[in-house]
Amino acid sequence: MSMPLTRRRFVGLALGSLGATALLAACAAPAAPTATPAPAPKPAAPVPAAVPAKAKAPITLRFTTWWVPLEVGLKDAGAQFREQFPHVTVETEMVTTEFVQKMEAALVAGTWGDASICNNGVQVKWMEGGHHLDLGPRFKSDNINLEGDYSLGGLEIWEGKVLNTPFDNDPRAIYYNKTAFKEVGAKDPWDDLKGNWTIADMVEAAIKLNKKDSAGKIVRYGLQWNYTNYQEFAPIVWGLKGNYASWTDLKYTLEDPAVVKAHEMLLKWAKDDKIMITKEATTDLMGAGGPVPFRAGAAAMYHRAAYEVQLMDDVVKDKFEWDAAPLPDMDASTKGVPVTSANPNFVPAKTRYQDESYEWVKFLAGERFQTFAGERKLFVPANKKGWKAYQTANTKGKHLESFIKHVYGRPHGFHFYNAGMNAGGQAINDELDAVYLGKKTLKEALAAANKKANEAVNFGNAKQPFKFNVPKEPEKDLARWGVA
Repeated sequence: MSMPLTRRRFVGLALGSLGATALLAACAAPAAPTATPAPAPKPAAPVPAAVPAKAKAPITLRFTTWWVPLEVGLKDAGAQFREQFPHVTVETEMVTTEFVQKMEAALVAGTWGDASICNNGVQVKWMEGGHHLDLGPRFKSDNINLEGDYSLGGLEIWEGKVLNTPFDNDPRAIYYNKTAFKEVGAKDPWDDLKGNWTIADMVEAAIKLNKKDSAGKIVRYGLQWNYTNYQEFAPIVWGLKGNYASWTDLKYTLEDPAVVKAHEMLLKWAKDDKIMITKEATTDLMGAGGPVPFRAGAAAMYHRAAYEVQLMDDVVKDKFEWDAAPLPDMDASTKGVPVTSANPNFVPAKTRYQDESYEWVKFLAGERFQTFAGERKLFVPANKKGWKAYQTANTKGKHLESFIKHVYGRPHGFHFYNAGMNAGGQAINDELDAVYLGKKTLKEALAAANKKANEAVNFGNAKQPFKFNVPKEPEKDLARWGVA
């Protein structure tokens, strides 16, 4: 039950309330004093301006080569390179005589320029002697895939070291005189055979293409083939499932039955069928030191390298219409196995400018210059990113896929690079010459050539230098490079 609110109780409650309020006030924090304004912060000291990087001192980089027709192209390359490295001027030194002898003396002395092209017939000697800078760590740092993005010839990666940088390839095909084909009614390798032809087709055409004067002298042969040069007869040997050398045993195998059969075929074309011009017939028609028979119209087909493409228009001019066809297949079921070659560049170990020299040879191998070279037909690019430009740009109606799609899309070979390659090649040439002059039998000549070439072969201390066997496998994905 509620208690009635009396006067005394009301006063007591009021006083109690007041006491509680006073108690709360006593327990509260005292009022804060009025704050004194803080002094304004001092302005921050100005950040000093960044000191510009010190400009690199200008240098002149010497690039040594024997490749005279490339002189203008290299000048363009130097200008392109200077855009990226304005402190570097590249001077090209053309050594047109005694390149090997001059290189030998200068490499040892440390005066052979700052970058150079190889002589692929002797370069192994200098690679094995420590005169090439190993560029492997630099390529790895730049994430460049040499084995995947380039057609390598065998000298670039040597015993695991990158001693040379890829530059060009020089694949072979068959140049042919379209005007002469039309004249005699021979089947045109492209117009009639659509690029699919065989050795038998080539021989049939060559027989028709032979031309005699009124006295019965042959004044135009159906075929020109450098038959004593192992670099040129190799495709026939490979097509016959043999080899003239072993890339694993590092020796010549010139007594291989396929080598014998290949030369029996070549001898028949020269001596029996008389469709292939010999060296003696060349001298008779062209004179000593005369022009190349095909270019002069004295041979209607020519197994030769893509290097000739840039020369044809300059030399042939309007004498006749020419084109290029793939290496013929051995028969309807056996693909031909073409040959190509490579002339890589290197940085001498004693250059004063290792970094700039590396950048220069890397630039020459890079997509920009390789595409530039392909467009202008300076050479077949080793960089696969430049293949499309070579095959499709500025072809003037020529079937330049004969040097790209129909080489790299098949098994194909390179030369047997070693320090004694030039000497071995000369021995092979001399022995085979004796056969065509009737001084030796083919069996005798090949046995002697094999012995002499293997006496000259020289891989230094290398045990297994090559990254691949020959013939090489076809390029797996031509479409990736735009040349399928």
